[in-house]
Amino acid sequence: LVLDRFPAYERFWRSHVVPLSFRPRQPDNQFIRPSLAPHLVALADASYAVFYHVAHVHAYEQRMLFRKDPHDFPRPTECLYCFFAHAHSAHEALLHFGQAVNRALGHYGREEVFDIERDAQLGRHPHRLRGGTSPDGTCPPLDVAAYQRLQTTLSAYRNLLIHEKPIFMQNLWLPQKAKLDAYAGLGAIGKLVKDPDALRRDYREVGEAMQEVIALVKEVADMVFALATRALDGLGDDYGKDQGYWGDDRKLDRGRFERVREK
Repeated sequence: LVLDRFPAYERFWRSHVVPLSFRPRQPDNQFIRPSLAPHLVALADASYAVFYHVAHVHAYEQRMLFRKDPHDFPRPTECLYCFFAHAHSAHEALLHFGQAVNRALGHYGREEVFDIERDAQLGRHPHRLRGGTSPDGTCPPLDVAAYQRLQTTLSAYRNLLIHEKPIFMQNLWLPQKAKLDAYAGLGAIGKLVKDPDALRRDYREVGEAMQEVIALVKEVADMVFALATRALDGLGDDYGKDQGYWGDDRKLDRGRFERVREK
């Protein structure tokens, strides 16, 4: 389901992550080879982090919309919390992924494709995307406006939901973004008791809000992964040689990895 909705990730994964695994020689062994250069492992790690959080965003959406018993854990409010927590983490993972791509390009003497603003207090920690451009101009540049819509939407819901007033959903209806402050927190239900029409006037279905976030995450992630794939596809033979380096890893098999997991 996630790969169907996120095709740019799959294209990146096939071209730039699968060659780093054992799969070229051991099709059933998905593990990343330990002898690879750190800048290549960072690409695999950062791309998987995005996939991991996007997958959980979809999982909590499905849990919210298709749960069989509203009293089962996680309950709707917990689903909403986890949904926005993973959506925010997917956004941060995209920044780290862009940073990993830039470092890999720099390793081979190429220019960065992502313009990433660093956090002033945390130094190298990525804070936000300011743009992205394909080195050969064949891939559309990053739509900064779409990225800003994602960042604004996540900030509006997540900051209240996680940091300030964690319960503000009523019967699978969520306040509209412009009404979040008015209807956030434990006092919101009292306002609805006094003004029942407000539920239809000032709220929206939670599924609709979730799908809006998923669409924004997909739009931005597809652009970022398309730019990354195009930039890395253009690297020369040295990149291919580094991808294909096995060293002593050829002596390893999946069984040895599985035995470590069993301990």
